Amino acid sequence: MLQPSLEVVASAHNIEPLDIGKGLSKTELSLRLRYEIKREFAPYIGFSWEKNYGETKKVTHKGEEGTFLLGLRALF
Repeated sequence: MLQPSLEVVASAHNIEPLDIGKGLSKTELSLRLRYEIKREFAPYIGFSWEKNYGETKKVTHKGEEGTFLLGLRALF
């Protein structure tokens, strides 16, 4: 099963303890490919791309970042 995901974070105020700046803070796009051995047990592999904007970029000192994912989805 191929699972895409898009997350957009925006804030009305600066939240320094959480490294979130005012306005459009970040976007994250990820794609996971998982194989359900059973519905409750599904290992996956994927890729996640994150981009920070504006004040958040200044606070975190990070622009863009890509990450490979390897994990297990388990339902109890």
